[in-house]
Amino acid sequence: MAEQQMAYQEERFYSMVRMSILLLLTFLSFFISADIYPQIQLIQMVLGSLMILSLAYHALITYMPDSFVAVRKNTLMLMDFFILTFLINSLGAQGIYLLPLYAIIVMQSSVSYGLGYYVSGAVIATASLAYLATLSDYWKGQYDVIVAFGITTLLVPLFYIKTQHRLNQKIDEAEEKIAYVDQLEEEMSTELTGVKDRDTYKKSLRELVKEKSPFTLLFISLLQIDEGKEEEHINEILIQEIVDKVNKVLGEDDLFARLSGNEFVIISKYPRAFLRKYLQKLEDTIVSTHKVNGKSIRIEPNIGVALYPEDGRNEMSIGKCADEAMHAVKEKANVRHLFYRGIAS
Repeated sequence: MAEQQMAYQEERFYSMVRMSILLLLTFLSFFISADIYPQIQLIQMVLGSLMILSLAYHALITYMPDSFVAVRKNTLMLMDFFILTFLINSLGAQGIYLLPLYAIIVMQSSVSYGLGYYVSGAVIATASLAYLATLSDYWKGQYDVIVAFGITTLLVPLFYIKTQHRLNQKIDEAEEKIAYVDQLEEEMSTELTGVKDRDTYKKSLRELVKEKSPFTLLFISLLQIDEGKEEEHINEILIQEIVDKVNKVLGEDDLFARLSGNEFVIISKYPRAFLRKYLQKLEDTIVSTHKVNGKSIRIEPNIGVALYPEDGRNEMSIGKCADEAMHAVKEKANVRHLFYRGIAS
């Protein structure tokens, strides 16, 4: 249903653009005298007729959006090629500048309406070019040019559509992977004990902001150092050990939640006067060395600190400040926590 609605909106927009262009061309044509271009009256009549047809087409898709969908889309392409062929035939040698529009119309129609319309667009374009090559007074003598643009009209849109299709496939694959990772992170979050989930954190943060009660927001990213190399993925057993240790140093009113795989958050009402000691104690608790499969693995934190209401007065801004501070810590040597207001220094 959503895809159908999107396709309808694209068709409606395409129709409005066409009417605007025809209206502009019709208006401009009245500034050209017959002395400059003898066939201007004929062009005015054609443009006026096409304008009326475009208005009728727009009325059809507005009041009967689900009727004659395939017919009206193919009719729209037919109108486009009729206009283009008429103009190229009328302009003679100058019409060569309009020949690339055949490929653009086929490409645009295929992208807007679907791959199936490439075939009908290509057939109509080929018929239009064949008309120029056989019946046009000027273009029937330019057979090689017509053939060259005909091949371009068929191949360029096909190449573009194929590339677009591959890109859409990659996007779909990326979205599937993101969805899988999100699901995995959610499952990982529920496996740990002694830590709240993301939804609980968001709810608590929202309530505190409504109460306008001062608090400190800590974003914590755990870093695993294995044989001198930093790794983001940390074994769940090690994370559980860290969580158990952190819970022992938290205040009674502190909320401890997991945001994703190795990222956590603490909402604390610890007195500001003792906040640095609190942070130091938290660091000392997290920094630890573990033996896993005979390897010595070290866990270290990057902690971003934001103060409410000094750094942000709503959930989005205070969370953004804590997140920026957490990422800024990673760029500083021998520093494990950083206040948002200390980023600049």
